[in-house]
Amino acid sequence: MKSLLLLVATLATVTSTLHSSTTCEGGTADLRCPNGYYVWIAYARYGRTNSVTCYHRARRDTNCGSVRDSLIEVQLACQDRQACWIRASNAVFGDPCFGTYKYLAVRYFCNTRRPPARVRRACENRNVPIWCPVGQKIKVYFANYGRTEFHPCVHPARKNLSCHASSSSRVVRSKCEGKRFCVVSARNSVFGDPCFGTFKYLMVYYVCIA
Repeated sequence: MKSLLLLVATLATVTSTLHSSTTCEGGTADLRCPNGYYVWIAYARYGRTNSVTCYHRARRDTNCGSVRDSLIEVQLACQDRQACWIRASNAVFGDPCFGTYKYLAVRYFCNTRRPPARVRRACENRNVPIWCPVGQKIKVYFANYGRTEFHPCVHPARKNLSCHASSSSRVVRSKCEGKRFCVVSARNSVFGDPCFGTFKYLMVYYVCIA
């Protein structure tokens, strides 16, 4: 809660209203902002934290789901868009608690100014250069080394589509934050191996600031 309040205080371009969305398993979350505003994801969790929301007989596990993994999936689908849709399903998020009926809880702001977000990708065992124009510096939104989609970096070993290295954003920030140029290597030796046997890739979302 403290980190969320700090986030609100430091983002001057974000409206003060925190929107909430709850979607029961099998449904589709519909996140949207008014014209000229853009989605900024503050929290996401696919799982179950109480026995009341999305009432179902299979609700025994109330400590289910990873905020980190869920947040990455929702950010990939929705960040900096005026509207987006994401399905609350095991196919998207994996199954954090087999046998428990789950739901997707999302909290987001509507941002009044869309930053020029940049995306860089490197397939496993490749390097990715990240840069900004002269006079600007890199600020990393988030990063993921793993695999969340079937098509990027085509390879026979791509069965696991819910693969995230927890160190991704921290590692990329340590190498790039505040610099004009950096190079990050998409390798298990850098991030660890979050899904053995799956061919991975590194995705980096960042902005350039003065």
